[in-house]
Amino acid sequence: MFDQRKQARNIYKSILLVSFFIILVPVSWFVYEAYIKDHSITYHSCGGDLPISVPFDVSKRGESLSCDFTVKERGRYTIYLVYLRQNDVRVLSSDYLDRIGKGITLGSKLYGPEGKLIIPVTSGVQKIDSHDSDGFYADILTTTYSAGTYRLDIESLDNAPEVGHIKTELRIMKSISVTK
Repeated sequence: MFDQRKQARNIYKSILLVSFFIILVPVSWFVYEAYIKDHSITYHSCGGDLPISVPFDVSKRGESLSCDFTVKERGRYTIYLVYLRQNDVRVLSSDYLDRIGKGITLGSKLYGPEGKLIIPVTSGVQKIDSHDSDGFYADILTTTYSAGTYRLDIESLDNAPEVGHIKTELRIMKSISVTK
């Protein structure tokens, strides 16, 4: 009887040990991927290859930006307005940014590789559709691009002082799908 208990206890310990490692390995991998591994993206300025990230103040009417960029391979790319996370007292949330983003109207023109106007767009900033450790992403324009050099002209058409305290950037990159 004593040997059976001891044997059962050893089997139980073995099962616990194996279970521990079965759980530990995926958890360790997740921690490494999420918190330790460097996931930083190298952004380029206008005139370079994608992805591009440039400061763009949308709080003042008339602020404009002209940006050339090169697409190396055909694919879906998005022009985003990014509300950058900051180390200040104000807490950014997608609901808050959706409310204040409704006051932002942008006019943009996208020119193709031959300098031909492809897409003229005047629109309000769309709802926040994703976020990451950098900030919150509002989709301005998503379309499929062929390889080539493009130019984006974009202008803030309204005063939006409620966003003046938030650093914003224009990013052009492969379309992302990050969970909200």
